[in-house]
Amino acid sequence: MLLGIWSFLHLLRQNGRLLLRLDALEAELGLRPAPPPPGLPFDTLAPPFRLAALDGSAVTLDSLRQSGETLLLLFTEPGCGGCDALMPEVAQWQQSHAGRLSIVPISRGPLEENRTKAAQHSLRDYLLQLNDEVSRAYHAEGTPTAVLIRNDRIASPITSGTDPIHSLVAEALRPPPLAKGELAPELALPDLNGKAIELGGLGGRRHLLLFWNPDCGFCQQMLDDIKAWERHPPNGSPLLLVVSSGATQVNRVQGFLAPTVLDRNFHVGQLFGATGTPSALLLDEECRVASGVRVGRRGSSRTGADELQ
Repeated sequence: MLLGIWSFLHLLRQNGRLLLRLDALEAELGLRPAPPPPGLPFDTLAPPFRLAALDGSAVTLDSLRQSGETLLLLFTEPGCGGCDALMPEVAQWQQSHAGRLSIVPISRGPLEENRTKAAQHSLRDYLLQLNDEVSRAYHAEGTPTAVLIRNDRIASPITSGTDPIHSLVAEALRPPPLAKGELAPELALPDLNGKAIELGGLGGRRHLLLFWNPDCGFCQQMLDDIKAWERHPPNGSPLLLVVSSGATQVNRVQGFLAPTVLDRNFHVGQLFGATGTPSALLLDEECRVASGVRVGRRGSSRTGADELQ
C-alpha cells in the first residue's frame, strides 16, 4: 500500500515537472502567451499619491514630476536586509545622477526609525506611506522593489531585488536610441582578428548592421539564408557588418564572409535601438541611420537584409 502511494506521488511530481517544461516551451515558441510582466501595464498613467516627507511636509507625485526628470520610485522598509544593503548606493545615485534621474525612496514604519536610516545614508526625498497604500497602487510586492516613471506614465515593470534594481537604474540612464538621420557614433569595435573597426568610418557605401548572437536559436535559423544572401547579393545591396556578442572563436564558426565585430555586452545594439537578435538596420553613405531596426521573424525565409532592401 505504501509503495503504491509513493509511486503515485512520484508520478505526480514527474508529470508536474513535465507540465512546467511544456508551459515554458509553449511560451517560448509563441504557442501560449507569456505572462504579463509584474506591476502596472507599460505606458499607463502613474497612480497619484500624497505622502509625508520626514520633515512632515506633504509631497505629491505632481510635485515630484515638476522637475521633468525620470522618476524611480524605490519601495523600502525598516528591517529589510536587501534595502539596507542598497541604501549607500541609492544615496550615491541621488547625488551623481541629479538632473537626469530622481530616486524617491518610499518607506513605511516608525518615523524616527526612518529618519535615522535617511540621516545615516544622507538620503533625500525620503517619503513615508502609512501602511502600503502606494505599494498596492503600483502592484509592488515585497522590498526592495522599484519602478520607473517617465512623462507621467509607467516606464518599466515592477523590479525586485538589488541586482535587478541596479539594471533598472542603468536602463533609466541609457541615452535614447539613435533616430533616423542621426550620425553613427564614433565607436571602435574589435573584429575577430583584434583589428579596430570605426563605425563612424563606414562612409562611402551603405551598410547593413546585423545584430547577432551565436547562442540565439532564431539567429541560427536564419544563418543559411544570410550566408546565401552574402554569396549572391542583389544589385545595389549594402555591405554587411555583423555586430555580434559572444567569444571570438564561437563567432568564427558562424562563417560569415562579411566582417564581424564584437559587442559582447550588446551596448552598441542598444545604442541603435535593437532590443534583441537577430535584428538589423541600415546606415547610408554618410554613416547616418537610414532605417528603423528590423527584427528577423520566426520561421521566416526572408532575412533582415531582404526586408531592408
